[in-house]
Amino acid sequence: MLAMSSKELSAYALDGYIVRKNLLSSREVALYRDSAPIEAEIWHRVS
Repeated sequence: MLAMSSKELSAYALDGYIVRKNLLSSREVALYRDSAPIEAEIWHRVS
């Protein structure tokens, strides 16, 4: 795991997440973008 910078720690404390530019490839981002709504719908149905 990559350590967070002080700026990232502040953002995480405020928002609950951080964004790291260029951490994932464009293919990984596309796969997540396409599958996340489906996974969210599944979790919503089972909870």
